[in-house]
Amino acid sequence: MSAQEDKLKDIIGHAKEYGFVFPSSEIYDGLSATYDYGQLGAELKNNIKNYWWKAMVHMHENIVGIDAAIFMHPTTWKASGHVDAFNDPLIDNKDSKKRYRADVLIEEHIEKIRAKTKKKLKRDAQNLVMLLMKQHSEILIPTL
Repeated sequence: MSAQEDKLKDIIGHAKEYGFVFPSSEIYDGLSATYDYGQLGAELKNNIKNYWWKAMVHMHENIVGIDAAIFMHPTTWKASGHVDAFNDPLIDNKDSKKRYRADVLIEEHIEKIRAKTKKKLKRDAQNLVMLLMKQHSEILIPTL
């Protein structure tokens, strides 16, 4: 058993002990790999769901939200583009053995460029203000 599996078991044990989750139908011997949410688990799940909804739906003008059943007529999945065109291109890093979504890497790179540009613009603006102040003071108080 790996250290990662040990951590997962510890997290599940903690969640069960403190009432975040309970094995589903536990009083009737339960169902494998399914859990019911306790009070704290339901609150946590709802907080995560609300945060995700705000980040994905409210903060993007080109996204609309829908709360629909997962089980849908196959034509619905096809019409939405999930069958033919929906894919998340992945990039494998052979050194770290990790897989990354290409769109996420691109967005992160764009954000780094934006941050650098913003920093440079701020520095350039400060330099311009200093230059203008120096020129203005020379006009008012000529250097001898």
